[in-house]
Amino acid sequence: MDVKDVDGTTVPLFFYTQRRGSELAPSEVQKGHTIAILYAQRHTFMFSEPGIRLEEATNIKIFPLSLNKSLALSDRVQKFSTETNGTRTCHGCERQAISLKKCAKCSLFWYCNGDCQRTGWNENNHKADCKLLKDADLKGLFSLHWDKFERRVKF
Repeated sequence: MDVKDVDGTTVPLFFYTQRRGSELAPSEVQKGHTIAILYAQRHTFMFSEPGIRLEEATNIKIFPLSLNKSLALSDRVQKFSTETNGTRTCHGCERQAISLKKCAKCSLFWYCNGDCQRTGWNENNHKADCKLLKDADLKGLFSLHWDKFERRVKF
């Protein structure tokens, strides 16, 4: 399987997992979906150009959205879920405040009130984002503090 990285470079991905890649459902393996590979490292193969050698099936997950949409969603999660100096940013009106109410479904986006939540849901695409964030692995990737985590992460 060939995959593209964030820079658009195509690299081969070879499965050395117990089931040789059959862990992935065929319906998930679609062009344009995002493949997240934890702890991916470049490997030099004798039979191919350098690529990624995947040995642990728990280190790969396919998400049903493009890489650009994944990165944009990650940016929104960071902007609207992060607390800075005791305040958060409302996803509906972008006002910063101390006491906002979080989305009851995803718990990542925050709102001043019901009007702001409706604006976020209908005009700022939270309906689609919230549906994607039902996936605990995707939500976990966006919530992980990569510079601070101490235990090995897996899907």
